[in-house]
Amino acid sequence: MRTLHVVTHPEATHHLEGVVGGWHDAPLTPTGISAAFSIAQALRARIPDGAEVELFCSDLQRTSRTAEEVAELFGVKPILDRRLREKSYGEAEGKPQEWLERRFVPPPAVGERMDHDEGVEGAETKAVWARRVYAVMDEILQSPCTHQIIVTHGGSLTFVVASWIRMPIESAGYASFRASSGSITTLHEDDFFHNRHVVSLGDTLHLGSAHADRPQPDPPAAPPPSPALAPAPPPRWHRQRRPGPPHAPRQTPQQLTCLLDQPVVVNLPVDRAGRFTAAGSLAPGSGSSRLRMSPTPGKPVEHTA
Repeated sequence: MRTLHVVTHPEATHHLEGVVGGWHDAPLTPTGISAAFSIAQALRARIPDGAEVELFCSDLQRTSRTAEEVAELFGVKPILDRRLREKSYGEAEGKPQEWLERRFVPPPAVGERMDHDEGVEGAETKAVWARRVYAVMDEILQSPCTHQIIVTHGGSLTFVVASWIRMPIESAGYASFRASSGSITTLHEDDFFHNRHVVSLGDTLHLGSAHADRPQPDPPAAPPPSPALAPAPPPRWHRQRRPGPPHAPRQTPQQLTCLLDQPVVVNLPVDRAGRFTAAGSLAPGSGSSRLRMSPTPGKPVEHTA
């Protein structure tokens, strides 16, 4: 049995500055550090006391700082590996996001996607990015440790999961497993079938406490009271057509369908002209019963069950 706990680093400065991340070595914000502590607490609650734990992380500041909080609670030393980094965006890293968006060439809907050139000097292709993440995952999974924690980036999470489920790299061109910053994804392999499960993807419930002290916006003003509404009219019996072919002849309109499991007496009102008088008793447990009301006053009601 093996469980992987895959963490995406929480809020970093490049998120707030609106610049491209990638290999740009942005640190965590104060909010991100608080979230890292909540991540560590959540992992501690999920992993049994005394269980063997291994901790791996990207070597960038925002992931290694997150791993420090986890390492402190579990008493383990994080193993830093640059292959767990985010995709490299080459010369776009650290530049405004708008700079990248003006130059970025998206992959085609059909055709070569893994080796597609995105138009940014020095940027990794998806194939190069995937191969390095697959390689480090192969090494991590060689260990027999039953609980392994991986701290990585939101983009690289896709290839961590794809590698876990043994998706061929050549088929990963359309894969995307999205998760928010500071999330925990749980992957599990059972001992009997050795199936690899994606138990949860991008869980962020633990982040509630991380944001508890952040200023909250004022609540919206309450809308003005609505004018008093007239009471709703009493329910009315609606006429119903019997199911049949699309062009079946129109049936008698006075037809009522009742679904009952207890005895009931159906009383229909009599208008001033004395029309549509009917009463019937339905047997319990009959499931679906129909009353076909006669348009002639005083004629007995036909009851079919």
